[in-house]
Amino acid sequence: PVTITVSLDANDNSVIPTEFALKSNYPNPFNASTSLRFDVPSESRVLITIYNVAGQEVARPVDQTMPAGSHSVLYNAENLPTGMYLVKMNAGEFSAVQKMLLLK
Repeated sequence: PVTITVSLDANDNSVIPTEFALKSNYPNPFNASTSLRFDVPSESRVLITIYNVAGQEVARPVDQTMPAGSHSVLYNAENLPTGMYLVKMNAGEFSAVQKMLLLK
């Protein structure tokens, strides 16, 4: 199961990011689960896909419209083997890729 945590402080407008960003997962390397962090400057459809090094999609932890803000999604990879994976975020015209390393 994917847990989505939205962190917004309604009293502080400075928490709304000004641009899309896919941040490094934490921890990295990780064992079993890691936090995928990303910024959305305005409500947008966000797709986060995880690929193995062969380019095969292995998970899609986010595929929904997200409100503006900084987001963190806990991703559990206990069903995947040890190795390097690529995390790709698409939102509107924005696209970014990060590497993550699963160690078991």
